[in-house]
Amino acid sequence: MASNGKAMIFIRLLLFLSLAYSITIQNFEIQFLGIPAAKVILTTESIVFNNQPATSITFSTNAINLTKYIFNIDNNYNTITSNNMKNIFSFKKYTYQPNVINNIQTSIIANKVIYNNSSIEIPQDTFNIFSLLCFISRNKLQELEKFNIEREGLKYKGTIIPVDISDEKNTITYKLYLEENYNAGDHPLIKYTDIFTWALFKKESEKYITINYNNNEIVECIFQSGLIKMYAKNINYIN
Repeated sequence: MASNGKAMIFIRLLLFLSLAYSITIQNFEIQFLGIPAAKVILTTESIVFNNQPATSITFSTNAINLTKYIFNIDNNYNTITSNNMKNIFSFKKYTYQPNVINNIQTSIIANKVIYNNSSIEIPQDTFNIFSLLCFISRNKLQELEKFNIEREGLKYKGTIIPVDISDEKNTITYKLYLEENYNAGDHPLIKYTDIFTWALFKKESEKYITINYNNNEIVECIFQSGLIKMYAKNINYIN
């Protein structure tokens, strides 16, 4: 019995050590109207959640330069998903911007992921924008792919299409389409969301994502609505 106990401790130690080094960090600069406006840190980490392997995805966003004084933001989003990114186990969000503060968390109730202080469930086989970005960066998609995606209680049907494939550079640029998939009577968890979530899901906006599959890094994301264009560029690829 004692030897079995030591073996379990040893196995858990090995698991902990393997997870401790399964961390990747990517840094981005957000440019709005051609001006650096914010910095983003994306951290992905292999963890154990509810006694099962999982992936933690954290996005942290802070305003920089003049934007810090004109429209200061301090946003943090954490998603815990299955390792294939297709099932969300937990979501937390705290965001601050002028006149809008969001504080959102989920809990597991009866094996369902529910937003706190609501009855709104995050369905299985559903991405959010953060798990979707990580899924795309780890899976080379060379044909059209459809998926379910969720935003703070609202459901969408998504389509992603490769529009520029470079075999030489081993990069792919995708175009992302999001279509509302909820009834007129459905309501989001919160009335006013943060500016980045709003921009990502804005109707009739164009969304492009470029991935470098040599190292599974996001090179850049482009979001455009009319004449307004916003870039999120990985600092490793800024000339």
